[in-house]
Amino acid sequence: MKKRKREEELRREIARANDITKQLDLVNELGALCRSNGDLEEARNAYKKAAHIAAGLRNHLDLSFAYRALAEIYAEGGDRKEALDYAQRFRQAAQDSGSHSQIQLSLHVTGWVYEKLNVEQSHNSDDLKEALSWGLKSIDYIKKFGYRIDADKKAVRVGGDSARRKAGLERLCSGLCANLQRRSDAEKYWNAAYSYAKRTNDAELEYQLLLARIDFSWESPVKNAQRLVNFAPVKSKGYAIVELAQVLMYTGDFLSAQNALLDCLLHHRSSLMADDAELLDARVVFLYKYFQRLERTKDADCDRKERRQMYELIADSFCFYGGERKEMLEHALKYYKLMSNESVSDKEQFSAAISIAQTLMDLEAFDEALESFEKAFCFEKKLGRSDIKLCQTRVLIFEAKCRRSCMNKKTLMGDFEELNAKVPEKCTTLKASIYEAVGRFLVTHGEEREASVYLEQAKEFRKRPDAEESDDDDEDEEDASDELDARPDRAILAECMELARLRNSDREIEKDRDKEKNAHGETRMHIAARSSDTAMVEKLIAAGYDVNKRDYGGWTPISEAVSAGMRDNVRALLKAGAKVDPVSTEALNDDENSTGGGITPLMEACDRGFVDIAKDLLKHGASVVKRNTDGWTAVDFLRNLIVNCENEDPKYMEELSSLALFMEDLQRKKSFPVRGCAPQRQSQRTPRVVKSSQSKRSDVEATIDLEGYKRVIGGLGAQSRKGRRSGRSRDESAIFREDDIDSPMKFGAAADDEIVLPSDCEDTDLGSESYSALSDIKDDFLVDDLERKRPSVLGPPIITTLKFENETGGILRPAKLVSFPRTATMASAEERCRSELANQQINTKFDLRLLDGTEVDSDIPLASLGQPLTIVCRLQKLTTEMVYRSQIGCTSSNEDVVRCMTKFDVSGVLDLSLAGLNRPILVQEVLKTIGATKRSIKTLKLDGCGLHTTPVEVHRSLPQRNDLWRSARAFASIPMP
Repeated sequence: MKKRKREEELRREIARANDITKQLDLVNELGALCRSNGDLEEARNAYKKAAHIAAGLRNHLDLSFAYRALAEIYAEGGDRKEALDYAQRFRQAAQDSGSHSQIQLSLHVTGWVYEKLNVEQSHNSDDLKEALSWGLKSIDYIKKFGYRIDADKKAVRVGGDSARRKAGLERLCSGLCANLQRRSDAEKYWNAAYSYAKRTNDAELEYQLLLARIDFSWESPVKNAQRLVNFAPVKSKGYAIVELAQVLMYTGDFLSAQNALLDCLLHHRSSLMADDAELLDARVVFLYKYFQRLERTKDADCDRKERRQMYELIADSFCFYGGERKEMLEHALKYYKLMSNESVSDKEQFSAAISIAQTLMDLEAFDEALESFEKAFCFEKKLGRSDIKLCQTRVLIFEAKCRRSCMNKKTLMGDFEELNAKVPEKCTTLKASIYEAVGRFLVTHGEEREASVYLEQAKEFRKRPDAEESDDDDEDEEDASDELDARPDRAILAECMELARLRNSDREIEKDRDKEKNAHGETRMHIAARSSDTAMVEKLIAAGYDVNKRDYGGWTPISEAVSAGMRDNVRALLKAGAKVDPVSTEALNDDENSTGGGITPLMEACDRGFVDIAKDLLKHGASVVKRNTDGWTAVDFLRNLIVNCENEDPKYMEELSSLALFMEDLQRKKSFPVRGCAPQRQSQRTPRVVKSSQSKRSDVEATIDLEGYKRVIGGLGAQSRKGRRSGRSRDESAIFREDDIDSPMKFGAAADDEIVLPSDCEDTDLGSESYSALSDIKDDFLVDDLERKRPSVLGPPIITTLKFENETGGILRPAKLVSFPRTATMASAEERCRSELANQQINTKFDLRLLDGTEVDSDIPLASLGQPLTIVCRLQKLTTEMVYRSQIGCTSSNEDVVRCMTKFDVSGVLDLSLAGLNRPILVQEVLKTIGATKRSIKTLKLDGCGLHTTPVEVHRSLPQRNDLWRSARAFASIPMP
């Protein structure tokens, strides 16, 4: 939109401009803008107008710029006559301008025009030779007049200096020599240009050289293209990938090509120019249709006729898409031959033979083409085609003969006379074709004068109207098509974009297998397990992800699934062999809190009231006798839930009670003491709504159930678990480890059947765990509250975050979540911090404050500071005075030394000239202390300190800093130790 708006503004400014010179500048700008917008017709008109104005002003420099642009535009469009005409005008205008820069560029651009015409129009190696000739002329010109080009600062700013221009020409010549199969010359020019690019760090030229090297047929084009992709900067990455895909298609690796194009479509399309984006879309659509049709040929319900049609469509698409490339034509020929193999009738075989012959002609395999044309002619006669149709095939046969290298002129001219007599005069197109064929034959044999006669006659025939064929017997087949041809490209591209996203996901899944995806050590399996996307869980399982992988907090995927209430995910994980009883523990690593642990998925399912999930876990051997570190079993959590859900739906309460009774019965079978009720009744509060079928956790605060328990160890594991285990905004986690005792769980058993309580669980294999009545169990009826680790309802622990900072406020070590009794004070926090630092052998003094910077007395209760509570422990800044007193002792410290160090701590000035420091031993103490602190010394005063009498080892105690030694020597004239 901005470009279009600027275009309109330029047109208005041109109309208003009275100054012809300004008008010329505006018209040139308009031409450049239209060209960049792809409006080539308007660009041509603008440049022609600019050329007219410049010629009137005798401004040869601007005239040469306009002619250059016109030559390039016509060459890009394949208009040979106009392109070469304007290239010649460019050279003349450049000469008239007297600009050495323009003259050199005119030679360079002429070579580029010939190269472009070879690609867009002629496909003739003579154009490549001509382009190389002009390129070498431009290099010679630089060698002669490069110093004058370099003297023109404006020209250097626009087109580069002589060395850069020479390197660009060497890149052009390298590519031309490669296409002409001049290997040594191609390598010579390429190496020279590449050496310049590396020497000057010219990334753009290096990229262009790597792009040109793809055409080195004696090297692996795929490796060179991959090298280009690896080097390409971000803005060129998309184009490089398109080039790689093209090379892969040439080699027949269509799957890799499609993967590359889909990656480019997904990630880089927006960075492509409009033409390149259009080319990318076309190639994506082409390969989509190719694979769809190829897959169709392999279907059991695809009959012979449809299979033949698919092969024909594939071959036609290769010819249409890349018919100028030999490699693409060879692919087309392959599928035309498959089409021929599926042909049965004369009509089908004729069609296949014609297609094969025409493709062989394009491949310049004229002998084979002639054989196929003659075969097609035989089928055509069997079909009883019209005389005109037969004449058309005869003309094709004659053209193939004319292109054969071994064809004799006398024999050929005899065939020409015979065929010319058979072709009706009204069929002017056929007449023109045979005259052109003879003319080209004579040209290749060096008989240009005689050839011109036939070529002129061919032009005359083309000027005449051709007879319209109206044979009723015309039985030519209609163009083959299928439903893919009827689909809009936009719809196919949309499907390909979705396919690109899917494949990208698959690659990411494969690449990320069991890798940590966030700062909490979670894998894709953890993330998927707590989501509602069971299909992704199954996909990850199929990809080989570890279903028992633990994150930094120790959580396994099944723990995540149970926590989120995702029953389908739980079942999928159990079926894949997930361990049913991964338990939490205290002190999994150094940063974990030492309180709490031992939670199994069954305990959590019972605590949250997920009856169906609990049944699934029991069916797969979940233990009913395992206890957490507080002595609670899964039944205890379930009984606790029942107590707090007394006013719930009766049917739901019955389900909970039935499950509790069944689990208690299983405990009895293991000789495990059964409590028969909740271990401790919670305070009265609003009951939470928990349904057995719900998929999300309830939004309820708990003080003594699992949620309360987890608040003690919250924040130690994956922070992504925040807010998932309940509706409260908090960090929570658990610490898991593998069970030391493996219970024989049936990992392969299906989880599809519902568990019916209690009958179908009576024979469930729960392992070999057994307990006697004398087992070491702290029963709630026997143990006093003071002996329990679990806090009472009236006295929940104070959860506190300890943050550790160094002297400058930076992070000393990771923060830690700890719990304190309700009676704890700041003195308790200070003792805990001292203990934590001692564990890391940090004995430095520290200060305590709250997160907002408030300092609190040591006798202030923590309970009075509110929740959440964060205490910051910052190390005190190390001073020389502190080091000195710690080394000497407060009673033995010298006040003069202390005064010297105090001054140094404040100002950075080390004053050894104080009267009290005239003894070497005191100076030695000062210097050793300063060295221990590794502090910088701004100023060193040595007058009267007796440093010249100080032993050498004293000097060695100083930090080895050149400025300090220079100062010491200047003041005391001491030798360097």
